[in-house]
Amino acid sequence: MLQETKEKIAAIYKEISTFAETIAWLDLYSSHALLVKEKKFIKPELLKNSHLTIIEGRHPVIEEYLPRDQQFIPNSLFLNVE
Repeated sequence: MLQETKEKIAAIYKEISTFAETIAWLDLYSSHALLVKEKKFIKPELLKNSHLTIIEGRHPVIEEYLPRDQQFIPNSLFLNVE
């Protein structure tokens, strides 16, 4: 009986593996989506020029581990490399 079960599982191993990988990717994407919404992250805009502009940039790790009584102060950065 155990051998039969092992053989049945072995016969559909590829399908099970593909399904598990798909579920893992869905979990990853949904977790990222929830984090983005919760932390109000935005997608950077990439341009083909030599300018770097960050407006009220935040560091998610530092922001997360600050003591509760301290607030992270966003920083802006403007670089023009020519």
